[in-house]
Amino acid sequence: MRALMRTENIFIEPSACASFAAFLHPDEMEGYVRKKGLCDCLGQATHIAWATGGSMVPQDMVEEYLNTWIQA
Repeated sequence: MRALMRTENIFIEPSACASFAAFLHPDEMEGYVRKKGLCDCLGQATHIAWATGGSMVPQDMVEEYLNTWIQA
């Protein structure tokens, strides 16, 4: 969420960030790809992260989300 805001100036609500989870653990994604036999077609793949917007989140909440650090 913070990286998207910082690099693209796009705010998405925290729950919408789930679509980016696979990119946080590329080793797990690689294992999944191998397990499902998708290695040969990955070069032609298009990755889409579907994220609903945050335009209805009040600005004070946006600031709170962006300034809260949650350690996983």
